[in-house]
Amino acid sequence: MTDTVRVNGFLQEGAQPDRLVREIESSIQSTYRRFFGKHWRLRYTWFSLPPGQSFVAGEPSRTSTVQVAVPDGTDDEVRHAFMREVCDIWMARTGCSENEIVLSVPDSSYAKRFMASNIDRIDPRRRAVTALRMARHLLWSRLRRGIAVMSINLSRAG
Repeated sequence: MTDTVRVNGFLQEGAQPDRLVREIESSIQSTYRRFFGKHWRLRYTWFSLPPGQSFVAGEPSRTSTVQVAVPDGTDDEVRHAFMREVCDIWMARTGCSENEIVLSVPDSSYAKRFMASNIDRIDPRRRAVTALRMARHLLWSRLRRGIAVMSINLSRAG
């Protein structure tokens, strides 16, 4: 039996080539399975941040943010070791500094509540249409580019 974990990430638009994102996905998948068991499958969704929409200390940001849920009750020592390895993978592949990767590793139940609250923010009258637009765009990008990525601005997502 395979269990699925959603991984959500925010990347600066155009900062990482698709090939590199696929390599990072594969490396994080291998690391996750080593820490938590071979029955896990990670499903990635990337959101691109267009230029001029992300800043740190008043300067355009190069920071990426990634959320990878772990099984509920994961011991902090295991969680921290996993986080260190994921950050090391990210920095080695992208060349970024430790200040340019934000990694969130919550318990799975918390991550699910977080995702549900994000969906609840969408006007109920538009929720189904918005979800279909997002799914269509993510599927198209997966087929065309090999990664599921869309702009954080739905109007730019097509």
